[in-house]
Amino acid sequence: MNQCSSCKKEIDDGASKCPYCQAFQQWYRNPQVYGLLILIPVFGFLFLWQRSLMNTKNYIDYQDKFAVEKVSQVVNDDKKWDFLTYKIKNGTDLRWEHLEYQLIGLDEKGAIVYTCSNGEYGWSVQPKAEALITASCGRNKNIAKWDFKITEMTTPWRH
Repeated sequence: MNQCSSCKKEIDDGASKCPYCQAFQQWYRNPQVYGLLILIPVFGFLFLWQRSLMNTKNYIDYQDKFAVEKVSQVVNDDKKWDFLTYKIKNGTDLRWEHLEYQLIGLDEKGAIVYTCSNGEYGWSVQPKAEALITASCGRNKNIAKWDFKITEMTTPWRH
């Protein structure tokens, strides 16, 4: 005779269920568990498939393969905004999108006078190509030079 693990009463040796409290005695041998075992390979497959789809590249690893060149600067009619157009050259074999950038305004001495961070989520650049981006920022008469820095870009999940 064995003892039930739940209610501690004596039951038969071969019993899989206690006749008193209905607790399973050897849950790992119970055939109801086998239906759940199929979930292990299913979740394993889903995990590996999701990792391969979402394998985006990190911009920091590729930032030395990009070149930024200022194309033009236009002052708005009411003198409150500057519109700066930059050409971004992609030297990688990947398509990049969702540009996030920072504009830094420097005075004659090189000190930072103004910063502006923004993102352009509809923007993309193809592999080994170039694309234009126009950034707008508030007008400041103390700014002698603008500096454009890319802070983040992503690759699409399908490349």
